[in-house]
Amino acid sequence: MRSQNYLSQSSAAEDALSHALDPHKDERIEIYVDGSWGKLGERPDKSLIEVAGWGFVVVAEDVEIHSDCGVIRSPISRQIDGEAGAVLAALAWAKDNGFEYLRFYHDYLGLSRWVQGIWRPKSRVAIKYVAEFSGFGIHALWTHVKGHSDDKWNDRADALAKEAVKRVR
Repeated sequence: MRSQNYLSQSSAAEDALSHALDPHKDERIEIYVDGSWGKLGERPDKSLIEVAGWGFVVVAEDVEIHSDCGVIRSPISRQIDGEAGAVLAALAWAKDNGFEYLRFYHDYLGLSRWVQGIWRPKSRVAIKYVAEFSGFGIHALWTHVKGHSDDKWNDRADALAKEAVKRVR
């Protein structure tokens, strides 16, 4: 289920997108992101063959207007690679669609803490994530949601990330 656009399927999605595309659009777009991790097997030297999955859901007025998911092969920090990958993929989508301000909903605190300068990025994943994030020139507001807590859109992003991992198994 790679990069789904619900605009052709739903008039509610079309209405939500038209509202999102008005001059105050940045106040109406919410992006939920999540990551996952999976072990695909072992190499002859017993090292793991791993993949990190990522997923994001773009929501306007509580209607899904876009979603996407994918994988990162040989992740450095397991699902953290997927979490960061979801944000970076969402930023690419937002930039392609003319958004300059976003509100991210996330369950891994590092995503916001690193780009806000609250946590110093030390790992290769965090350093790369912060550098790529700043390269988009998009401003973000962050809202932490508790993972696996029946938040409809966070659960959707989580399911997308897990689906991406399952597809490569």
